[in-house]
This record gives sequence, structure tokens and C-alpha cells, in this order.
Amino acid sequence: MSKIDTHKEIYLFLKGESDLGMEIISNIFFKQIRTASFNSLARNEEEKKELLMKFFLKLLQKREYILKKFSDQNEGLSSFIRKMVKNFLKDELRARSEKELKKVSINESLIEKTINNPIELINEIEAYRLNELLEERLTDEDFKMLCYIIIENKKEKSEYEQKYFNDISKDALYKRVQRVKEKLRKIINEEHFAKDTVHYYLENILPTKCERR
Repeated sequence: MSKIDTHKEIYLFLKGESDLGMEIISNIFFKQIRTASFNSLARNEEEKKELLMKFFLKLLQKREYILKKFSDQNEGLSSFIRKMVKNFLKDELRARSEKELKKVSINESLIEKTINNPIELINEIEAYRLNELLEERLTDEDFKMLCYIIIENKKEKSEYEQKYFNDISKDALYKRVQRVKEKLRKIINEEHFAKDTVHYYLENILPTKCERR
């Protein structure tokens, strides 16, 4: 049996292409948390799993940075993850020394998503990163237009149009729509967001923002 390339499998996991990579990271995590330095952090296996889920969320938030850092390397990623795990566990210990740590509440659906569908979890986290970028780069008027664009019901779309764009011509409205689409497309392309990530944002995050308007 050929030796497993842990560097490659971890890299593929971060791209959403390897369940084995997730298993390798989990093994690295459990090996560290069972050492004398960190075994006080969890009283049982369930608490260890909760901390593991918390670490995965932290890891995936740094996904783009890590993929870029190791894009042209053939080794080193396992050591990087091991160091990241140690720093994460040290931070947990530090937090407990400052104040009694409240029990971390991990959403069960998120745990299920991490275990059974890492790609879906990545898309969700990336969608929130996209949301942050759009809030930085788009204006309130741009968001108003995005809300208009995603309305599918003809009656609701007409009512929204009457409410916000009654003072401009159809031609001017069309041009505004195209400008906002182009802004969105540029950000997506520059940051290399996946199609599924964009879909998640448009279907789950943006509608919530629009409802508050």
C-alpha cells in the first residue's frame, strides 16, 4: 500500500475535494488535545469533538490564505496544521485562565454539515466572507438594486419598482441593474468565489438583508 500524501490530501480537503484530508486533520487535532499540555480542555470525547468543530470553523475561515500559501509547495501543510492546532488549543487554555469558559454551543446542523458535507460548509463560510466584502464595497443603493434583482414574483417586483424607482425611466433602471451586476461580477471574479458560494449568498444571506429594508 502506498504511503498517504498528507500534504496533498489536506490541500484537497481545503479545496472541497477530499474527505481523507478532513480525517487527517482530525487525527492531528486529537493527537494534540490528548497530550498532557491540553488534555484538561475536554472532559470527554463529546467535548473534544465540539472543540474540533470549532477548530474546523477557524481553519476554513483561513482557507483562501492557506490555499494560496501552499499553492506551489509539495510539503509543509501537515506541519502548518499541527502548529495551527497547537495555537488554537493554547488560545482555548488562555481563555479559560482569564475567565470560566462558557460551554461552547455548537449548532448540530453545522456539526453534521462538517462531518458529512465539508464542501457545503466551505460554501457557507465563503458566502459570509463574500457578504463582508460586498458590505465594504457596495453602497446602500447598490444593495437596494440587488434586492430588486433577486425578486422573482412579478407583482412584488413591480411594487418594489414603484416604491424605489418610480422616478426613473425603464432604460435608466436597466442600466443601473447592469452596473450593479457588473460590480458584483468583478468582486466575485477578483476573489475567485465559487458558483455554489455565490448561490448560497443570493439564496440565504441577501434575502435576509433585503427583508430588513
